[in-house]
Amino acid sequence: MGDEETVQIKDMEFELVRPAMPQLSPELSHGDDSSDSRDAAQTKSELRMDTASSPDTRTGRQLLSPVNDHRIPSATMSSVSLDSVSKKSKSVDPSLSVQAHRDRELKWISTINSTDSAQARKSKKIKKLLVEGVPSSVRYLVWAHISDSASKKMANVYTQLSQRRPVMAEDIERDVQQSFPDNVQLRDPKGPLVSVLYAYIAMIPDLRYHRGLAIIAGHLLLQSPEEDAFWTFLAMMDSYLRPYFMPTSAQMSVDTNLFIKAVETSDSQLATRLFVELRIRPAELCGTWFSSVFAGTLPLPHLHRVWDLFIYEGVPFLFRVGLTILSLCRHYFLEGPMKPDTLPAAYLLYPPPEAFPADAEAFIAQTLAVKLKDDDIRKSRVKMEAAVKQQQQRAPRISTSQVPSHPHLQGGKIRVS
Repeated sequence: MGDEETVQIKDMEFELVRPAMPQLSPELSHGDDSSDSRDAAQTKSELRMDTASSPDTRTGRQLLSPVNDHRIPSATMSSVSLDSVSKKSKSVDPSLSVQAHRDRELKWISTINSTDSAQARKSKKIKKLLVEGVPSSVRYLVWAHISDSASKKMANVYTQLSQRRPVMAEDIERDVQQSFPDNVQLRDPKGPLVSVLYAYIAMIPDLRYHRGLAIIAGHLLLQSPEEDAFWTFLAMMDSYLRPYFMPTSAQMSVDTNLFIKAVETSDSQLATRLFVELRIRPAELCGTWFSSVFAGTLPLPHLHRVWDLFIYEGVPFLFRVGLTILSLCRHYFLEGPMKPDTLPAAYLLYPPPEAFPADAEAFIAQTLAVKLKDDDIRKSRVKMEAAVKQQQQRAPRISTSQVPSHPHLQGGKIRVS
């Protein structure tokens, strides 16, 4: 062992490893980002975690390794890129040394060890640490802890469920290939992403399958070992996202209405421009953003930081992110020049990289600075959903698809029902 440092998480001892800087395995590369832009370039240390309890480690990054465990050959494990930051995102703070980064890793490990995961989303200490940043080397552990995914785990259940081929199997296999075309493992029709989706649909059979499920699960797999990704996915869905994919739920309609009301309140000029003059459909905008938690819209470093806080804060944070994107695109829509070959909605759904601050932390700072009362959003969601349910009970023949999914546009003014 030499002079290597060790730490304990729960009842297991781990070694802090300072390996050579590995390149991201081609099978796990996706887009321009291979790890968190801020932390990837700040550290040459990496934590490795043993996944012996998860028999299938075809995907995910082995971030911690028990002190007495033999190293897994690199050919059988997915590597974490801790190399350089993408040139598109120069978010490295040169004042942060390797030791400072190591201290942050240790602080997170200590917090995970000392905080009950069931209470993590009530912890002010965890909120403070999330705002400060999450090292990419411990990110999936942080997500698992905050989402309390351990409380969902049941022995052997994932292995059994992942072998059940659902009715929509062909749709799933098509979506994983389209969503991650450059990732050999994730696009594999017999790979980990398909297995995670099979297992989830077997567990929640009344779910309405949507491509957003593949996108969310795929990004979790880019951070976590396969079975860990499944349980974190289940926890995220149970806590926040499942209503978006339930055929009897009007939650997406409710959130769309509330979001557009927030846009009008914060910037009525932009709201009129987007939803009246340019006739962008709010349902299309929110449906794409919220059902994928902004994957595909944000650069990967920004996306990872958004997910750090979303798993803690919940849906109101999605509102903040959406309002921030609109603010960043405001000049384009109000002053132009607009690109004639790009549809207005497409620009918002898939903004060019230059629309965002190069520093992901600057983007997060903007989202946190948005003037929005999160508790009011939470209360309004409950009230509006209850009103929709009462309406459905009075007229049971009206399907949820007939519930208004976007504000009514009347006389150039947006009226939110």
